[in-house]
Amino acid sequence: MSDALKDALALLPSIVCASVAFALSFLVSGALWFNVAITPVALAACMWFLLRNSEWRLAATVISSLVVLAVLIGPSVIDRMASRPAPASQELVQHLAAAAIPLDDLEPLRKVWRGTRVIALGKPDRRITEFLITQMGFRNFAMEMAFDDANATDVYIQGTAAKTVPSDEIVEWMRTYNASVPKVDRVHFHGIDYQGDRRDFRMARNVLALIETLGPEGRLILWSRNAQVSSAPGRMGSYLRSTLRDQLYLTGYEFDRGFVGRYEVPPADSRYYAATLRQTGKPALFLDFRTLMLQPALETWIERAQFTHEVQDYYGPVRLLPSWTRTDDSWSSLFDGVIYTEQRQ
Repeated sequence: MSDALKDALALLPSIVCASVAFALSFLVSGALWFNVAITPVALAACMWFLLRNSEWRLAATVISSLVVLAVLIGPSVIDRMASRPAPASQELVQHLAAAAIPLDDLEPLRKVWRGTRVIALGKPDRRITEFLITQMGFRNFAMEMAFDDANATDVYIQGTAAKTVPSDEIVEWMRTYNASVPKVDRVHFHGIDYQGDRRDFRMARNVLALIETLGPEGRLILWSRNAQVSSAPGRMGSYLRSTLRDQLYLTGYEFDRGFVGRYEVPPADSRYYAATLRQTGKPALFLDFRTLMLQPALETWIERAQFTHEVQDYYGPVRLLPSWTRTDDSWSSLFDGVIYTEQRQ
């Protein structure tokens, strides 16, 4: 075997070493610079060790490390070099600020959601959920959870059994709420999860079956994620829309900056809807597209495809590919309304 081939073969274990170091780095820190830096360092250390008898040791180590670094940062560099549209006009920002609903008071949402049977929220929101239950009479709640776990949770919030599954603040609140109202007014907890192919379709089918069992007066709060809640083709929201139509309200979530788990998201640039909303100076807003689109200027803004953050707690390595952390569709094609917060905690 030639020396050149031996040197080339050293890349295989080095890449494996670099990949392991990259994956493990997210357990240490969510800072992207650290995740990126540790990878070529690990590859270089492995190459240096394996090529200790090679006359090309230094060159092979440096070149391969630089290539790995370029692969890691290339998508982000290209994205940063992309052109940015001009910021929204002050006239548009003023129209948005006047038409949007500040979320310091949820009472205006009563009019928005009056007559709606299913309100889907693209991110868990305890405050809005409590409002829907206590002020609007919703008595059923569903989320992406296995049926058995959801049934156990429902038994728990009815106060008839000890906790047998992990719970959080909203579950504890429901148990306390149920203890304070007559049995007929108690909230019930449901699971709609489905693992496997055509997951969104199966979850939508589970929601529709649940609605059927609740009867014509039954109303449901549905927690999921932006991607599932949206009416994009193949998503749960699109299947629900085809059956429920105006009885469904798909609520997306967007933010300007903040944290997703341990990972920090920088302020949105002018390609994002959030950049325009940030200009309003309002920390939290609700945008009901059914009313906003009655204004031509706002209709144009909502119908123009822009970026929306699409990040989850498993954000991790996908941050290296900006296109995986956002959607590039018009809000009018995805949601009926959006909740915006300047700072995501």
